[in-house]
Amino acid sequence: LPNKKNAAEELRSTKLEKELEVTKDYLQSLNDEHQKTNDALATANEEFVSGNEELQSMNEELETAKEELQSINEELSTVNDELQNSNLEVGQVNNDLINLLNSVEIPIVILDQNHRIRRFTPHARSLMNLLATDIGRSIDDIKLHVSVTDLTAQIIKATNNDSVLESEVKDKEGKWYKMQIRPYKTQDNKIEGSVISLFDIDLIRQEANKAEWARDYAASIVEGIQIPLVVLNKHLRVISANRAFYTLFNVTTLDTEKNLLNTLGINEWDLPSLGGSLSDILTKNVLFKNVEVQRDFPNLGQRTISISAQYIDFNAKVSNLILLAMEDITERKDQEIEKTKLLLAALKAKKEAEEAGKQLRLIADSVPIHLIHMDRNEKFLFVNKSAADMWGKQTEDMVGKSISEIAGAEIQQSLHKYTEKVLSGETVSYEAPFTGPNGASLTFLNTYSPDQNKDGSINSFVATGTDITERIKNEKMLNATINSLAEERELRERFVAALSHDLRTPLTVARLGAEMLGRKVLDPVQLHNISNKIVRNMERADSMIRDLLDANRLNAGEKLHFDMKECDLYQVAAEVVDDLKTSFNKEILLNEETHIKGFWDRGAIKRIIENLVSNGLKYGSSETQVSITLIENTSHAEIHVHNFGNVIDEEEQKDIFGSFKRTKSATTGIQEGWGIGLSLVKGLAEALGGSARLTSTVSEGTTFTISIPLDSREVNQ
Repeated sequence: LPNKKNAAEELRSTKLEKELEVTKDYLQSLNDEHQKTNDALATANEEFVSGNEELQSMNEELETAKEELQSINEELSTVNDELQNSNLEVGQVNNDLINLLNSVEIPIVILDQNHRIRRFTPHARSLMNLLATDIGRSIDDIKLHVSVTDLTAQIIKATNNDSVLESEVKDKEGKWYKMQIRPYKTQDNKIEGSVISLFDIDLIRQEANKAEWARDYAASIVEGIQIPLVVLNKHLRVISANRAFYTLFNVTTLDTEKNLLNTLGINEWDLPSLGGSLSDILTKNVLFKNVEVQRDFPNLGQRTISISAQYIDFNAKVSNLILLAMEDITERKDQEIEKTKLLLAALKAKKEAEEAGKQLRLIADSVPIHLIHMDRNEKFLFVNKSAADMWGKQTEDMVGKSISEIAGAEIQQSLHKYTEKVLSGETVSYEAPFTGPNGASLTFLNTYSPDQNKDGSINSFVATGTDITERIKNEKMLNATINSLAEERELRERFVAALSHDLRTPLTVARLGAEMLGRKVLDPVQLHNISNKIVRNMERADSMIRDLLDANRLNAGEKLHFDMKECDLYQVAAEVVDDLKTSFNKEILLNEETHIKGFWDRGAIKRIIENLVSNGLKYGSSETQVSITLIENTSHAEIHVHNFGNVIDEEEQKDIFGSFKRTKSATTGIQEGWGIGLSLVKGLAEALGGSARLTSTVSEGTTFTISIPLDSREVNQ
């Protein structure tokens, strides 16, 4: 019976140690999850910073794309070759993966995020009851040949906690397997499913059962051993001893019986206190019980023995005897010491658990995510500070109350459809708008996860809410940027086409004129006309190329070299009118003969007026005139070019002076253009120290205004 009690004490000690270890592991997992959350937030922040840097880099690359138009086809060919090589590599990797899965002698099943089967090894066919046609089906729809409890819950737990879950399962034939469920991760450490693997542990389980049986058998033998007993006469000589005594102290009958107790062995029983107590029994009839002695016994070492003495009173014919009961309590004393240590450790662990609870609350309150734990009746069990602040409440004021008590019955009714799903075992995620206590409009990504018990029942669930307002805003900005870049790319392609067409026309005319000069004998008039035509078309081509180069220089921030001389603004405008009347065969009105003189580059002024008037003639109404008005202020001169036609809306006006920017009416009309004319106009005006602006309304029409200082020499220097 004492040994049985010792075993119970040992079992209890082991149980306490395991509970302590589980508690420490749980605390460690909480700290790990917090660290992972911080790492994920830091990673997200780095990704946003990286995305911003990439957008800036893209803008710089687009600015330099003008100089790389000739190499685009070669780069596309190279990219196509690389893509083909990449496809070959992906195919090879896929073949390697298939061969690897076919060669592994372990049942493995790969699931996607919705628990649908993606792949499995051949050894999983019979054990998991799978067919090739089961790919794409949910694992919940498969009747497995192994008994697994709450497989879906285990998969959800493994993926949500980013951990490996292990359990022992048994197939229909009674064989045991160790089942591992781990998250399926991509190269960028993103979880996109789960992996289930089974390992045969049947032989290990059998050996464990045998070991357990042997342990129980040995324990039953130990429990049946009697306490060592020794009978002494009045002279303290050993009369007899039982087998337990001989076994415990490893002595023989010859060395024990008829010998004095204090001479047994190497005199390990020669204890003054023990001898005096035994003498008191004979002389004074004073018994003693549970007297502890510590001695170093041969083959046993240092032991603690509890001795109890009983006076055996026989009749007068037989001398009275003393019965000694000896119990080795060394293990029990050690267990008591260990129990004391465990008790102290348990008290310490309890204190640490309380501190950990406080730390958990601090951690939960420090994260920017809303954490809520609710029961089946939709009452709050736990609320972190972030969630309480969202409702404008204190955490202690929300615990124990329902959603309707905190936010109203209408809010509770709108959320009831989600709570029904999560209480049925389904994980629910949805985006919802929310108006904060300060009136700010926010968007949250809410996720409800069931909290399943071991029996599969669900009495509560955990809700998390993440503010994704900024993420949605950034996504919209990114999409807008992508659309803008796509539009600019389309404009660049159209620019190249228009440039090729416009350059080909004057060059073709000049070439034909040159061929006519070489093939025919012409009279002086024809020769003069053909020569003038060649010169005009070559000047036109030169002007196009010069406009393109100057626009690129201005966009690159380079300064243009001007020949600053005094000139008459009215004479320059009149010259432009005469030239364009001949080209377009349309009337152009130059209002009032106002001679404004200043120091400018005559060619730059002429190109500004030519571009503005040409735009008005090409895209304005054919029924009205294009007019030019010159105005002199104290220190500036203004050029107003006005026409009626399609109105340029406010959004288009913001980018109208940008490179390769054209209005919708211009891109959909029959007139072709490069999209650099207005950009060149603005660049030239600013290079001269001035500015360019635009007004466009239905009633007033469209007016481009160029304002330049009367003396641009200092600005240019």
